[in-house]
Amino acid sequence: MLHARVSARPVDGAANRALIALVSDRFHLPRSRISLISGGASRIKTLELDGLQHEELLLLINNLFPQQQG
Repeated sequence: MLHARVSARPVDGAANRALIALVSDRFHLPRSRISLISGGASRIKTLELDGLQHEELLLLINNLFPQQQG
């Protein structure tokens, strides 16, 4: 699970489009490969990223959010 915040208001799907744009930018995927699966009218959403293997997704997440060495 990842947490994200967008500044777009939830009017006419603007917040959903902003979330897809954010994920597209961070994961270097075309927006056409990102689908909102559930939660269109909710704060909790499920997205599908088409064309990414599980291992690729984990690597991208780890690169975006490296664990702090302590």
